[in-house]
Amino acid sequence: GFTTVLTAWAVVTPCVPYQIKIAIGDAGDSVYDSVVFLESESFSTNAVSVNFNYTMPGDTMAYRGCSDAILNFQIPQPAITATQICYQIAGSAINGTDYNFIDTCITIAVGAQSAQLVITPIETGVPAGVQTVQIILETNPCQDDTITIYLRDYPPMSLSIPDDTICNGESTTLFSYLSGGVGPFTYL
Repeated sequence: GFTTVLTAWAVVTPCVPYQIKIAIGDAGDSVYDSVVFLESESFSTNAVSVNFNYTMPGDTMAYRGCSDAILNFQIPQPAITATQICYQIAGSAINGTDYNFIDTCITIAVGAQSAQLVITPIETGVPAGVQTVQIILETNPCQDDTITIYLRDYPPMSLSIPDDTICNGESTTLFSYLSGGVGPFTYL
């Protein structure tokens, strides 16, 4: 068929709802049909999105001396110039004491769409329980978001295997009992 790509743009006021209306006409013949396709994610602003995960798969915390939290800051289009995203840091954990020092801004490089911030909890040797790191940022002109990262002491692991006696040529099943640590665990 015949495809015509149309690009539209408008200067808008932040936080005000807008509507778009599209109308097309069909010539009325039985051979050609008219259709409008909207490209996925083609309506965009320069809003920042943030997602995070922990380096220990499936976990909901970063463990001191064991695992990190990684925040991924993303913009809709590749940066034409270096794009700095600034945020506030709050929470019960102390920046530079309970986790490696992080700055209050991160830069997305020219040509990139994202940048990562790694929060690495520091093992201090003193139990601190669960602490939080909060990253508060403006994700678009109408909304602030708060990302909460949980830091926790690494639970010490202990393994016990009960005594068992077997004679030459006999077989037995050995059982082990694990407590503490952070799974998933594998045995050899």
